[in-house]
Amino acid sequence: MKLRILLFILFITLIALHAVALEIDEKLTCRVLRLSSTKKTMLINRGMEDGLVVGDHAKFFITTGVVARAVVLKASPSRTIWAIYRMINPKEINVDSVVNLKISAPVKLTNDSSLAFGADQYDDGNSENPNLEDMGNNVDLGGRSEDVPVDLRRTNPRAGARGNVENDDSDLEDMYATNKKPIKSTRGRNIFSDESGVDTSRDWEAWSLYSLGILSTSSEEGDESKSTNYDLYLGIEKYFNNPSAWFNKISPVVFIHTSSNSELKNEVTDSNSTFQLGMGANYNFSASPFAYNRIMGFIGTSLAYGSANSQNGTEEASGKASTITVGGGIKYYLPMGLGFRFMLNYQSESQSFTFDDNTSLNTTTTGFVTYAGLSYRF
Repeated sequence: MKLRILLFILFITLIALHAVALEIDEKLTCRVLRLSSTKKTMLINRGMEDGLVVGDHAKFFITTGVVARAVVLKASPSRTIWAIYRMINPKEINVDSVVNLKISAPVKLTNDSSLAFGADQYDDGNSENPNLEDMGNNVDLGGRSEDVPVDLRRTNPRAGARGNVENDDSDLEDMYATNKKPIKSTRGRNIFSDESGVDTSRDWEAWSLYSLGILSTSSEEGDESKSTNYDLYLGIEKYFNNPSAWFNKISPVVFIHTSSNSELKNEVTDSNSTFQLGMGANYNFSASPFAYNRIMGFIGTSLAYGSANSQNGTEEASGKASTITVGGGIKYYLPMGLGFRFMLNYQSESQSFTFDDNTSLNTTTTGFVTYAGLSYRF
């Protein structure tokens, strides 16, 4: 029993260790929700619940390479406003564009003008080529005033006059106010958002499944008995981000399975327990394997093998156990990676015991079992 409790505590601890802010080189997949007319400010569907904070720098990229660099200006639980200070490929940054972001170190500041960013030559639909501005506090933003974010001009006296920028960035302020969600506290904030999406950066999952049953039986003769049984699975699952491959929706799993069945009757306890290692695979459908805020269906099968222990009063025996399962269920994930799953399994468990007098006992238990559990994707 102590071993099972320690394993469960270890599983919860691993989940807690991953629920932290994003570090350098960590990646997210995001969608551009709104974009200013000059493509200097944008709103994306990622926020503090995903680990983003004000001041984070990131490279935005697609399969062909980096398309922009930006810094977080404002953040809510499920949204962030970014100031784009280097646009490399403006044609790839549009409303509803799906891009990846990679957290990066802030741009290094220098007083040497020869090392400063030059103006990228690109066609953004206007006749002008806007200058590139660094977002550092001590860097001369310069350039046209309409390309400088409102908040930065307020703190940098060299950012230029306000000009017509309010027509451009006020829209971003309005949509930020419309889309942001209140924060309850830094520890107990609302982690739910109302928009589904896909996060291909979280391709590993740690999960648990638990089933518990407590039954009491009485007879006309006055005999009473109480039986308790539970099953616990702790597993790791791997997902593949390769839409063109046949195995894209298949996720292999490895797990630990422990179970216990005990019955107390006439002050005599009969118990049976198993500890097994197993592996299997799930087939995910109805949504992308990397989807969040959407219900995902799955079916799977597994095989486990390990040890069994049986105790009848004062007699005790050790043996071997194996379990085959086939089942299905649903999964659901939040943008920050936490999730839950429900599953219905049809399982067949075989146990074999050999006693001191060279007699043996083989048992097979089959039937349906329902499970529920928590998970974390990272």
